[in-house]
Order: sequence, then structure tokens, then C-alpha cells
Amino acid sequence: LKACETGAETSAALRKFSAAVAAYSQGIDVAPNDHRLISNRALCYAALQDWNRCYADAHRVVRLQPQFMKGWFMLAKALWKQGYASKALEELESGLKLLPDCEDLMKLQVDIKKDKEADGADRLPRIASRRGFRSRNTSPCRSRDPTPARRASQSPAPPFAHAWRGSPKSRSDESGDDSARFA
Repeated sequence: LKACETGAETSAALRKFSAAVAAYSQGIDVAPNDHRLISNRALCYAALQDWNRCYADAHRVVRLQPQFMKGWFMLAKALWKQGYASKALEELESGLKLLPDCEDLMKLQVDIKKDKEADGADRLPRIASRRGFRSRNTSPCRSRDPTPARRASQSPAPPFAHAWRGSPKSRSDESGDDSARFA
């Protein structure tokens, strides 16, 4: 999708990948253990940058067909893109035990290690700026208006309210000794 130059091209590509996800989902309904269909749907989710669903499909692929390189590749990439570089590297190690000479997995491993070294550790995905992106705020209140002033409570005062109401002098003993206030 990054190769698309205009918004119209991007929108068309998104529609095509969404339609492909629907078609692969129908195929998976008919053949739920076909690792190729699940892998192709994971690839579509990756193109849509839906990394959670990509991860779920890729994880299913590696359970169904552990020797299938694309499953390991998409599993590690989905974890990496979600900010879990260490976990992605662990999954790549598992994949490389089964497919020791797989150049694609080794290249992805190098890329993830470089990225992890540049950042110093695992990181959470970057939050996009306000320019054209939605906030991660899930609050239904999106207003920037100041909070309205609170009204006085209409409920009766609690029974212990007398203990802290009034001036400190009213709580002192009659002799004028203020020591009672500090007891």
C-alpha cells in the first residue's frame, strides 16, 4: 500500500485486499485446515496492517504445517510490527530449527535484530500524530472544552461531617488551649 501514490489508489488497494480477505475466509469455511488459504489471508491482513489478525492466522498456519516457511515469516513479522521484537526473534528461532537453510527467515531475523539494536529494546508501536490519524483515546468524549464547574451536592452531609467543619478555633477547648487541635 505504501507504493500507491494517490488516495484513490490506496483506497482501491484497500478494497481489493478487503475483498481478498472475504474470499479467503469463505474458502477457509469450506476447508478449515488448508494452511495455504490461511497463509494467504494472513498476507492480506499484513497488507492491511491488521497485525493482530495476521498473527492469529500465521500462528494457525505454523500449527497446521510447521514446515511451511510463509507461516513462520508472517508470524514473526506480525509480532515485530506490533512491537514484540524479542518474541518475533524467538519464533524465528523455532522456525529456523525446522527450516535451517531458509534465507527469507534468516534475512527477516537480521532485519529484526538491526531494528531492535537501534531501539535498544522492545518497544510499543509508535502512536501516530494528530495529522490525519485517529487518536488511540477510546473515550467517547472528544471535546476540548473545559470541564464544567461542579454543582454543590444535594445529598445530606455524612454523619462525621461535623468533625471537620468549622474553624480550628471552634474545636479547641474552652480555655483557649490550642493543643486539642493537634491531638
